[in-house]
Amino acid sequence: MALFNAGVAGEPGARGAERSVLLFPWELATGAGLRDALAAITIPDVERVGVVIGPEGGFDGEEADMIIASGGIPVSLGKRILRTETAGLVVAAVIMYEFGELG
Repeated sequence: MALFNAGVAGEPGARGAERSVLLFPWELATGAGLRDALAAITIPDVERVGVVIGPEGGFDGEEADMIIASGGIPVSLGKRILRTETAGLVVAAVIMYEFGELG
């Protein structure tokens, strides 16, 4: 799993940046699904998981290329395309569940 090294909150070299992963849920992702991507993350190797949620209508190709070039890992959320206001909540809940944060 590639680690995201662009810094936390836009600050290069910020504490923990070298141990962060940036997930990019994208309707055109052809690789791993969210569950598979999370299974590849090893704690304590990764301290932070960032998520990029797109606007209604999705990202255009140039935006997606920029996110991927910055270390974003494109993941699928399955067959359904979620609305922007629910996608973040769904992804956060899945991440918390997979890491044992929900009991």
